[in-house]
Amino acid sequence: MTQPDFNSLVDSVIASMGGSPTSAEVEAAALRILDGSSDSSSSDSSPGELKALEAIQISVSLASCTSRRAPTQHARVYDKIRRAGDRIKLVLHDVARAYSIPVPPVELVLRDTTTLMAGHPNLEWLALSATIQQAAVDASIAVVRAPFLDLSLPESFQILDLIPELLDLGAPLQPTIQIGTDGALPPLEILHALATGMGIHNRSKSSKDASASIVVNGCERRAYGHRVHTECEAVSVVLSDSDQLRHAEDFGQSLTRVLGPQSRLLHLEVRLSSAENIPRQVVHPVLNSSVTVSTLLDGLPVLGSAQNRLSIPKDFAPDQMVNLLNDRLAVPAGAGKLAGIVIDFRPW
Repeated sequence: MTQPDFNSLVDSVIASMGGSPTSAEVEAAALRILDGSSDSSSSDSSPGELKALEAIQISVSLASCTSRRAPTQHARVYDKIRRAGDRIKLVLHDVARAYSIPVPPVELVLRDTTTLMAGHPNLEWLALSATIQQAAVDASIAVVRAPFLDLSLPESFQILDLIPELLDLGAPLQPTIQIGTDGALPPLEILHALATGMGIHNRSKSSKDASASIVVNGCERRAYGHRVHTECEAVSVVLSDSDQLRHAEDFGQSLTRVLGPQSRLLHLEVRLSSAENIPRQVVHPVLNSSVTVSTLLDGLPVLGSAQNRLSIPKDFAPDQMVNLLNDRLAVPAGAGKLAGIVIDFRPW
């Protein structure tokens, strides 16, 4: 079956609607076109018996959005996120319908956010993050993992002052803060400054949810452990049942075929929600050699303590956070493993 050109479809729908239509309006208009043109939209291969998926994660590079002029850079970032989100959601609706499953939420992982900061003052982090958040909201993205703040570099320590305001932006933005590499954590005063900034946010925050990932051995330029071209859209299928890996891979391959040659299925993630579900030994079926598989708890590897997600109380002390980060995230030097924790800030 000849698949529709979804890039052209999204562009034509947006152009015909004029103004600044929401993602839902663009999706509804495009789906009316699809439904009217054919009722036989299905994968060329047999869909198989796939259950509901947890999410589809798309990793997109923002390297092509750089500009010395902040307004130009913001416009490029917004446009790239919005168009990617609209197009992916349209394709997802079509492929999910072929597999008779609910449309899974979209999570966006943005690569190369630090590249955007070259030649700009540190306050640009906040302005860019606000642009990223607005684009994600307009495109109905469930989670956008950005920006990537690397506190393992001494020259980045000055951005610690921005942490409270960055967290104040709230969902769907989820910044990733790298505090060390190869098991080497930064000096205690840096961890204390980070914990203090989070405390300032937590005591004065509004009614919005907020969260941040704090990691060791992260990498902003890779997508799911793979080196990819900057224009590659790297796809990860997130599921909760390892017995569904075969069907999830088939779904992901169908999705990337429709998305186009710039999209590649690179990863399958079995996302656990409870430490009680962690298997003693995970045996994955033989998959395409280019596709990696991981079993994660709260979206992070299971290392040491099984708790990867914490909600921070309003009155927590910075010293408590410093001890937690030291105890939880220190991994053997040279281990090459990603250690991390997700911290949630809930409205009171």
